[in-house]
Amino acid sequence: MVMEAAKLGIPSLGIEINPFLYLLSLLKVKFCSSKAKFEWGNFWGKDLGQADIITIYLPITSKRLETKLKKELKRGSLVLTYQTGFPNWKPTNITKSSIFTYQL
Repeated sequence: MVMEAAKLGIPSLGIEINPFLYLLSLLKVKFCSSKAKFEWGNFWGKDLGQADIITIYLPITSKRLETKLKKELKRGSLVLTYQTGFPNWKPTNITKSSIFTYQL
């Protein structure tokens, strides 16, 4: 999704903890001439306050993640998760392919 957003001219940053996936992302950026950016690291230590849209690919979501996002994101920000919803948030949309959309 980071690469697709960049194709549309949207400033895009991916944070990847897996070193293999991080390097793969860098290769894709280089060979696709994409303006997407990727950082290797853990998003728990990052301030996500400048983001308008957050996409999360985690096998589970948690109260801790809900708290971080609610504290750091601006009102109106979108959060998308794949196959797992947040326990205490009501999604604004769920697609047939199990993408949950939340608007803060």
